[in-house]
Amino acid sequence: MWPDFQDKVTIQPLTFPGNFKLGNFDIASDKTSATMKIEVQENTRPGNYTLTVLGQGQVPFNKDSAATDRPKTLVATPSRPVTLVVKEKPKQ
Repeated sequence: MWPDFQDKVTIQPLTFPGNFKLGNFDIASDKTSATMKIEVQENTRPGNYTLTVLGQGQVPFNKDSAATDRPKTLVATPSRPVTLVVKEKPKQ
């Protein structure tokens, strides 16, 4: 972690097929993790799906590492892809 980074991180879906929903949400500046809930629509075919989210935050930055003035710059980084397995609904 960067000790200078003290802002929230905004999470948003990056590569989500149409049958998956995730709204944007924030990870508070005093937290290091969060739980996200992905909605899988009823008509989604069984199979493996790869999902990725994008994290954005305002990071203090200056090209000159010795500079004391470090204005905040928006930085966006994708997560590692995650595989979500959708199984067939059991018959009742």
